[in-house]
Amino acid sequence: AARDPLQHGLSKRPAAYYRLPGPAGHKSRYEDPAIERLADIARSGMDQKATYVFTNVDMFSDAKRFKKALGI
Repeated sequence: AARDPLQHGLSKRPAAYYRLPGPAGHKSRYEDPAIERLADIARSGMDQKATYVFTNVDMFSDAKRFKKALGI
């Protein structure tokens, strides 16, 4: 099942699918502090195989900023 790590934290499973619909729904974008927080959450679960999928209108730019925050 998909979950939003900003709202529900990381899954305890060894592999996870994280769906990021936007902070106020699909028509909203993530601000930089939220992207940084998400990167911190992702780094804390580096032993987990995870997929992060942005599903909001700014999904491409949000994903690029997320990758940059992670240093990849």
